[in-house]
Amino acid sequence: MRKGSLPPNPAAVEERINLVRGVYASQVILSPTNEIQEIHVLASSRRNPKQIVRDIESLMLVIFGVRLDYRKISLVQVDEARFEQWSPRVRLQQVRMTTEHGNRRAQVNLQLGPREVTGEAVGERSDALGDAELAAQATLRAVRELSDAMPEIRLQELRGIELQSGRAVLVCLEVVVPEGEQPLFDASQNRLGAAGLEGRLLGAAWVRGDLPTAAARAVLAALNRRLPVLRRSEASDLLT
Repeated sequence: MRKGSLPPNPAAVEERINLVRGVYASQVILSPTNEIQEIHVLASSRRNPKQIVRDIESLMLVIFGVRLDYRKISLVQVDEARFEQWSPRVRLQQVRMTTEHGNRRAQVNLQLGPREVTGEAVGERSDALGDAELAAQATLRAVRELSDAMPEIRLQELRGIELQSGRAVLVCLEVVVPEGEQPLFDASQNRLGAAGLEGRLLGAAWVRGDLPTAAARAVLAALNRRLPVLRRSEASDLLT
């Protein structure tokens, strides 16, 4: 891949840039020769702007093989508290792992505004990644409790990855639409064009303690900006 060139799907670049800690949204601008001309990023004011830019540079190099000139990144930082007033997010309250009768149990508590929900998942004793998968499953079950209109969301894959800035957990999720219901996605393009939502969702989180907590945060990173679309009562308005 040439220096500064764009992968086949520009939306995939924006999706992964949005995984960087503190980034709310991004947009990639192409030149007439189909190369990256500008990357505009909306981010939290709580992180050092130079560190956000460095993380984006590292992400582009590690995932896409693109060595990006930092001068192509335009960063705007906003107050996080004010941003979340009009963009409510599901917050992780607690991840608890226990052992019962030789099995491992994950319990995840979430909060959305004044509402609190709990999800649980049970599996055989395994390694740390096994605990992380249980925590991710429990997080998805808790999210499902937030709304009767929420579709089924499955964990396709979970991995621990090593980056220059530290260790992270990466999750891939799939939204399942029951047979006979209106699909959320355009199957031919694997995305919902009207809402910009892909059928397979990607989320990541830095490991700042234990892997199960990072896995729960990675699931929320994949879902939080998309919850208004995933709730069918709201998604129907976007599709009309």
